Amino acid sequence: MRKSVADPGEKVYTLGYPREDMVFGEGSVSSYTGYEGDTAAYQISIPVNPGNSGGPLFDNHGNLVGIISGRNTSVEGASFAVKSKWISDDIKNHSEEKISFPGKRNLNNLDRTAQVKKLRDFVFIVKVMN
Repeated sequence: MRKSVADPGEKVYTLGYPREDMVFGEGSVSSYTGYEGDTAAYQISIPVNPGNSGGPLFDNHGNLVGIISGRNTSVEGASFAVKSKWISDDIKNHSEEKISFPGKRNLNNLDRTAQVKKLRDFVFIVKVMN
């Protein structure tokens, strides 16, 4: 999990389930802030659809930089992700147990295809049935 903030223009990608099969999407960080200036989120230039929400946002080194939180339906290509640093800090501040995140970057020297192959086993679809 990346603790530093990603910069606008930085390439990022996501894995999610807007349909039955996992879908890869790529783009870049568009803004340091999310919807209506939310400082806990980024605006990103990756099209997201229902089923992408809650999915991971990775940088070129395979580090988690955020979690997809939604899109602005009135603006084409304006999607948002909660910053991983904010998530990490919030978990640590509200948990009585010590939680540690992996420090070793096993994906750093792999190309994008190899990163996705390693990560796909850790991204899941959650279905809610009535």
